[in-house]
Amino acid sequence: MRRAGGWSAIKGTILHSVTSGVTWNAVASPATESLFGVSFVSEAKGWVVGARGAIWSTDDGGATWHFQQTNTMSWLEDVKFVDELHGVAVGSNGTILRTEDGGQNWKRVDRNLREWLYALEFVDTLRGYIVGARGIILRTDDGGVTWKDLESGVTANSVWNSRRKS
Repeated sequence: MRRAGGWSAIKGTILHSVTSGVTWNAVASPATESLFGVSFVSEAKGWVVGARGAIWSTDDGGATWHFQQTNTMSWLEDVKFVDELHGVAVGSNGTILRTEDGGQNWKRVDRNLREWLYALEFVDTLRGYIVGARGIILRTDDGGVTWKDLESGVTANSVWNSRRKS
């Protein structure tokens, strides 16, 4: 089933559309930092990520937002949840964070990367991909516990976004 709506974030504003992106409405947010990535697993449950390690969650479709502690100051560019408990966030300095409890606890996944990670996508609950600066492509087959390098053949910043067009 394809939803007619969508979510986006830009600067400190969270946007919601119920018209397939024809019109957008700003959603009240307590965030003071820039926001970039949004992930919703239902009409009610979602997360948004941004500057200085900010992660905010909602249980009521964006009417209220709750700050989640990440213990990082990295800029988080994107977040994806495969269900209400399991999610991954990526960002600056090779930051990969994952949670198994809906974001109550975020743990850093050590990959010894320093490059900026821009986007991620999961094709099912276990398999996912991250793309980043200088052609970095990472793949997980275990829900984000571990990530393996894939050869992109690119060393410049031409690989930007892996988001599927649906």
